[in-house]
Amino acid sequence: MRQENWIVRKLRKLLDNKIAAVENAMREGLESASTDYCRFFEWKAAYLYKGELLRGHYRLLRNKVSRTDDVEDLKRYFGDIAMYHRERLAGGRRREAAPTRWRTPAARCRWNARGRC
Repeated sequence: MRQENWIVRKLRKLLDNKIAAVENAMREGLESASTDYCRFFEWKAAYLYKGELLRGHYRLLRNKVSRTDDVEDLKRYFGDIAMYHRERLAGGRRREAAPTRWRTPAARCRWNARGRC
């Protein structure tokens, strides 16, 4: 029987801690909602929504990590997720790098904005 990899164990523990922290913050936010309902919608609702999204993502990652002990499998899985989000943020197309001669923020802004108008 193969011994469990310590890196995978550490990742599981990290994800469990992240989930617990998010759930704790959400619980505190909901408790504050019961005391001051108007302030809750002004300040806390967005944080709770973000917390719910993070908790869902952390749970998906934890489920994947709990199903495997192979580090290479996890690297491929996380690499696929990163590649998907990079392509999604780039609008489905690969972006070429900005030339190094453009060092000013305005030039970088023009470079990044090209093709959007």
